[in-house]
Amino acid sequence: MKKYLVTSYIPNAVIDEDFFKALKQYSKLNKAELIVTQNKHNYVKDLEEELELGNQKFLKEHLLLGSKKLNDNLSISEYQQSITVIDPLSGMDAVASYRGSFILSFPRHRYKSVARIIKNDKYPRGIWCTGSISEPYYKTSIKSGMKMLPYHVKGALVVTIENDKIFHVRQVQWDGKGFYDLDRYYTAKGSRKVKNAVEIFVCGDDHAVFQNKDVVDTTKKHIKQLKPKNIVRHDTLDCCSISHHVEGKKLTKALINMTLEEELKITANSIKDFEKSFPWATHYQVASNHPEHLDRYLDEARYRDDTFNHVLALELTLAKAKGNNVYRYAMEKYEGKLKTKFLSRKDTIKIVGYEINNHGDAGANGARGNSKTIGETYNGKVITGHSHAAEIGVFGNPVVGTLTELVLPYTSEAGGSSWTNTNCIVYANGTISLIHILPNSKNKL
Repeated sequence: MKKYLVTSYIPNAVIDEDFFKALKQYSKLNKAELIVTQNKHNYVKDLEEELELGNQKFLKEHLLLGSKKLNDNLSISEYQQSITVIDPLSGMDAVASYRGSFILSFPRHRYKSVARIIKNDKYPRGIWCTGSISEPYYKTSIKSGMKMLPYHVKGALVVTIENDKIFHVRQVQWDGKGFYDLDRYYTAKGSRKVKNAVEIFVCGDDHAVFQNKDVVDTTKKHIKQLKPKNIVRHDTLDCCSISHHVEGKKLTKALINMTLEEELKITANSIKDFEKSFPWATHYQVASNHPEHLDRYLDEARYRDDTFNHVLALELTLAKAKGNNVYRYAMEKYEGKLKTKFLSRKDTIKIVGYEINNHGDAGANGARGNSKTIGETYNGKVITGHSHAAEIGVFGNPVVGTLTELVLPYTSEAGGSSWTNTNCIVYANGTISLIHILPNSKNKL
């Protein structure tokens, strides 16, 4: 198993020497090869030859000026993108489609999952941006420089090569004094183990009745190892048994073959199981579109012709009419009193600066949500789900994947899929990392 630590530098910007020294400490302690790539720069007239040569001497041992293949499915690209572009990955999907996953030298953390045909390619395909060891160097008199200055990231990628096919990538981010990686904190002088390093663990969208058991087991193993203070879950209730999306689709409903009560019991059991497994944590259910399918089903009284779910739906309708959160009511009907906080769309929950109660389905002014507009609205400080395709958005905002199988009874793989089994962790200092779970992998942190 080979490990790399990959970052970048801006040629005519000052290097944060303490961060660079901390990366060298990490490299030494974890037997990781430190690689520093070079960013492209627009301000050619500002390039000072002596500073440029000084930087290259400073980095000479670790500098990579071309491309490098890390395994059959991952490489470091030789391409240099201007550091002032808003989205460095715009139009790059096609490159990943023919050459596989790659790392792009860029002074921000950006990640995008690229669609593939899952039956032909079971491993996720994606593009990662490195982060930087340089101080910000953007001309705020120029529009692009002014827009991108706040999103500069001093950071790096930890890359673990498991074998010729399987690799893992996660982010580390400098906070001015050091950086977290899992349960350790690294500085220019060394590292120390931290008891409560992880503040938030955001699970990929749950959909309890369609969970991939191996993915959920690995997620629980990671939670036990990291011991986060807060556990956040999206779309735990799928509502496949009564969803408007399958209304009138007789065969699809027959294949799902589940009553509302059966689905509610499975979902409630999953929520209770997480509470029992991680009693130290505060548990959250984010207000999400799939649990809200239950509210819609009741509001539209579609149960009137639904023989199998009619009586239960009458009870739930009455509970809703009395002002109950019908999702919580239904879960506690089968598992008793729950400690989990069931959030409404009106709730705002910020932890270490991040809004956790935004599912990602709703955008501004009634439009559909997407990572770019939501990230811009929250200035990057929001963690969403919904798409099932993990991402670190243009503005640094993380998006989780899913805990389900990557093809569900009501989805189609005909056009390919960018879905991934991905969770997100937020450290005590407010820095973030995505944690990907891969098939046929040890998925060891």
